[in-house]
Formats: sequence, structure tokens, C-alpha cells
Amino acid sequence: MIANSKTSFRPDIEGLRAVAVGVIVAFHFGVTQISGGFVGVDIFFAISGYLITNHLARELEQNGSIKLIQFYGRRIRRLLPAMLLVTFAILAIGIFIVPPIEQLFSARAATANSVYLSNVWASYAMKSYFNNYGATRPFLHTWSLSVEEQFYLVWPWLLMLAWRIRPSIKSLSLTMVAISVIALTFCIWLTRYEQFYAFYGSPARAWEFGIGGLASLSGFGTWSRSSRLAVPLGWVGVTLLVMSVFLINEQMLFPGYVAVLPVMGTVLVLISGAGGNPNGPVLLLRTAPMQFIGRLSYSIYLWHWPIIGYAELIDPHLSAWGRVLCTVLTLLCSMASYRLVENPVRKNLWLAVKPYRTLALGTALTGVSLLLAGCSALIAKHYMSMPDTKWIYDEVHERPITFGDARNCLTGSLDPKAYRCDFGSLTSSNVLVLFGDSHADEWSTAVAAISKQQGWRLVTYLKGRCPVADVPIYNPFLNRVTKECDVWRKSALAAIVKLHPRAVLIGEYSAAYVKNATPMPVLSNVTVADWKRGMERTLEPLRQAKLPVILLRDTPAPNEDLALCVSRASWYRASFSQCEKKKRDAMSASIAAVQSNLVSEFPNVRYVDLSNHFCWGDSCPAVIDGILVYHDPSHITSRYAMHLTGPLSRQIIQSMEEKDRPPNE
Repeated sequence: MIANSKTSFRPDIEGLRAVAVGVIVAFHFGVTQISGGFVGVDIFFAISGYLITNHLARELEQNGSIKLIQFYGRRIRRLLPAMLLVTFAILAIGIFIVPPIEQLFSARAATANSVYLSNVWASYAMKSYFNNYGATRPFLHTWSLSVEEQFYLVWPWLLMLAWRIRPSIKSLSLTMVAISVIALTFCIWLTRYEQFYAFYGSPARAWEFGIGGLASLSGFGTWSRSSRLAVPLGWVGVTLLVMSVFLINEQMLFPGYVAVLPVMGTVLVLISGAGGNPNGPVLLLRTAPMQFIGRLSYSIYLWHWPIIGYAELIDPHLSAWGRVLCTVLTLLCSMASYRLVENPVRKNLWLAVKPYRTLALGTALTGVSLLLAGCSALIAKHYMSMPDTKWIYDEVHERPITFGDARNCLTGSLDPKAYRCDFGSLTSSNVLVLFGDSHADEWSTAVAAISKQQGWRLVTYLKGRCPVADVPIYNPFLNRVTKECDVWRKSALAAIVKLHPRAVLIGEYSAAYVKNATPMPVLSNVTVADWKRGMERTLEPLRQAKLPVILLRDTPAPNEDLALCVSRASWYRASFSQCEKKKRDAMSASIAAVQSNLVSEFPNVRYVDLSNHFCWGDSCPAVIDGILVYHDPSHITSRYAMHLTGPLSRQIIQSMEEKDRPPNE
């Protein structure tokens, strides 16, 4: 027999909701001590699995089936009205305080949210342009709501299928065990190899709902009412939750096995609370503040993220008092939406007595939400067509010539193969090679144009997140040293030597690989000395083959989305000078010194420093000669690379001429 949570209110669950939303808000509002505040989402998932499974299993046990229309109707009344209100507020306010490009981004996010695909959208958009700021992604927090909605969509059918195969609580429990084990195994594997998708994907999160559901089916409710272990077990759960909040951090591979800590802590508190013993965690969770926050938890979750995001947009250096005001505003908006929208609709008898009315309401609310998103997109596109905005959008989205090429010109992280791509004059015997990572690729459009103009054939060997220097690089997405880089580098060098080009142009994002090269945080432990030896190992076969090498000094990496800054400055009619970066923060003097010294060690190497075209004095502008310099925090735009074809072409031609010059000349 399962626990009957319907017969009595569970203050411990209400309090757990308060804990979940409290740590999330504290984390997002900048309370640095709450390093693992994002685990509040996992607490919510486990609670949802517990409550929904308990309700559906009880219905199956009593009726042999689930009234799906009533089930989905309750979810609609509970979730959609408040969500529509917040959607309207985000889009309406955004028209006045964010530039059109971000308005369009928000409109697309709102569209995904309207059809419960925010997590899918986040998986795409977070790897796209304008993805680093709360104001830019005011719907990002709805990814977890989409995961829950997808859970609600699938879960009743799985339980009904299990019940039809064998109508017993044991059958449902075994189903929960199977789902949880499979999903957790998949989650751990995916976290290791594609953490991004593990974090946002429903399949990788299903075990959190499953374990919560299993706790509601396994007879723990009866056990906790009689066992002396129930109370201490609950406090163990509290301890696990405290450890999760303060010990887990963003640098860990999450969710994976790390997420087991908050989920199990939540489940232990839920099991303990099922017995109703007043000395368990309910002692704290039933207090008035916890109950108040718990009741408002859904509304607080909806409002807090856009409020802090827009506040930080208006004041990038938001003070502690400013964050306190954001907290107060979040509570006020939450109270208003709970009392005026969420609660009245949820308890509306006219809707409840006729489930089809609720379904009609849900359809209407979804339609209105899509309409709002569509109108917002039209407004954004109208402003984006204006000259002050259009040029920024166009230059940001003008990708290198290799982008989208079916030949896999810029090789991905897991592919060790050295793919060759040819551009320029394809029949020419004068070959120029472009060799490196994405910071070499950022020059590919310009180098291809130079090659075509000069009648050369350009051959590229490019791989993202892999240095030319022979050094071990830790890839955070793979959680290991990228051995594929070593295979790719050796293959590419062998192919280049065999091709015997007139010159090899090398570029790489060196500051991203060398520890303490710039203020930018780097996961690698490679020192400048390690990197120098790695460059020597790479350059040696090129020297032995007597190939001229053009070693490009890396372009400045502001480590900040200056395109976003320029977009906002243009929208506010402000000066672009506020988007400038200090040269000492964007470029590495130590790496430049190593590169320039390699010339004396390798006579075939020419060191080319174009930094005077990016920075003057100690300032690196975001816009030069009316051209946007960066399309993301580290890569230059193809338009600006093309702007520098003159000085780059002269350096390449001089290197080729030196190769052709007789030794005694």
C-alpha cells in the first residue's frame, strides 16, 4: 500500500520547496557562499517525482487507470497562467531596456518556452551568439520547467503501461528502479562526454524523478511511522542537502554522480516526513517563513531570474543593496501573481468540474504566449532592420569561410582525423597552408581571399580547442586530456610536410592553453615554458622540411562579449568607448616573447604581430573604422579579418619571397 499524501498536508514538502527555491535565488543573486545553489532544481525534480508518482499510483491502485484529462488539467491550471504573466512581463519590459538583437533572442526563447522546449532551446542557444548574460536569456531558468512538463507528459503513460503488464505496486516499483538505473547510468556517461546536454536534457534527468517516485511507492511511509531510524535518517538527509549547497560548485562535472547527493538528501527528508514525526526535519521546515516561501516557490522561481538579469543590465555593478531590492521586488511580484493569478485559477471550480474547459484554457494560454512571442519578434526585427542595429547583427553572423563546410574543415573535439580543405585557386601549384585551431580559422576568410587574389591554393588543417603546440590540453567538455589533439596534430604535420607548401601560416588561441598567461581562467596546467617546448616540438619537422613558417601573434581575447556591449551602446546611443578592453588583460606578453624568440632558434620562422591593428596604447577598441572587431568573447569577426588583408598579405608574400631568394643573396 502506498502512502496517502492526499489525506493530509505535508508541511515538510512545502518547506523543502522553500529550501529549493531559496538556494537557487541566493545562488543567482550572487551569494558566493552558496556555490551549489543550482542543486535546488534537483530538489524540485525529486519532490515532483515523489508527489506525482504517489498520486498516479494511488489512482491506478484504486481505479486501474489514470484520468489523464484531469491530471493534465491540474498541471495546466497550476503552471500556465503564472507563466503567461511572466512571459508578457519579460517581453514587454525587454522592448524598452534591451537592444533588438536581444529582444529577438528572448522572443525565440519565449516561443520554445510556450511549447515546453526551453531545455532544448537552451542546449542550442547557450552555444550561440549573445549567451552570457541574464538579461540576454531571461527565459533560461524555464529549462527546468520544460523538463518537468516533459516528465508530466511521459510519466503517466509509463506507469499505465507498467500497470497493464502487471497490475501491482511492485510492478510500478520495478519500473521506477529500471528507469532510475538506466537514466542515472546514461547521465553519468553523458556528463563525462557531453555535460551540456546532460545538464539540460530530460533523459539524463529522468532518474531524479524516478528515485523520488520510488520513495513514494516502496512502503517507506508505513516504515517511517514506526521506525526509530526515520527521524535520524531525515537529519542525515538535511546534512546531505547542506553539503550539496556548500560543497558542490560549477567547476564540478554536474549532474552525473554528483547530483546523487542532493537527490538522496531530498528523498531521505521525504521518507522521514512521511511518518509525521514532529522531531524530524519538519521541525525546521514547518516554520512560518519556510511555509510562506514554499507556497510562493513557483512564482518566486518564475520572477527571480528576469528581475536580477534586467537589474544587472541596468547596473552592471549592482551593489549588495541593489540585490536586496531585487529580492524584495521578487517577493512582491510573486505574492501578487500567486494571489491574483496562480491561486485563483488553480482553485477555480468552473474549470475544475469540466476538465475540457481547462484543456481549452491551456490551448488558449499557449496560443497567447506564442502570439506574444511572435509580436515581440516582429518588433525586434523592425528595429534590427534599422542601420544602427543591422550592421552589428550582420557582422556578428558573418562566419569564416569554413563554417558549415561539409568537408569538416574545422574538426570537432572528438574527431582525431586531420581534414584537408582547399580554397583559393584550386589548380595552382603555389600552396599556402593555414594550420591551427579556431583562432587560425578566424583568419580563413581573409587568407582565402588573399590566396585567390594572388593565384595561390589555400589548404587548411584546423581543429577546434586543439593547440598547435605539442602540449597536453584538458577538455572540460570531455573531462579528460584531449588525446585526439595529439593524433590530429601529428597527422596534420605529416600531411603538411608531404605537401611541401610555399609557406605555413600558424595561428592558435594560445592564452586559452597557458596558465596565468592572461587574467582569463584556464583549466590547463601548461606553463609558458611547457608551451615553448611544445612549440619547438611542433616546429621541428617543419624546419627539417625547410618550410617557411609564419607564426601569428594571437589576436586579443577580451574574454567578454564586446559585440553585446556594442549592441547595447548603440541602442542607448552611448559611446562605444565603454566597450574597450585593456591590452594587458586581452593579450599575453609572455607568450608573445616566446613566439618572437623562436625566430632566432628557427631560421625558417617569421613572427608576425598585427596587434597594432587591434590595440593602441593599452586600449583595445570593440569597433575600429566602423567595423565590429569581435563576434564573441575571443574570436574576431570575418569582416575585420578581411579589413586586415593588406598587412597580412604583405607578411605572407615576404615569407614566400624569402623562400625563393637564393641563399647567397
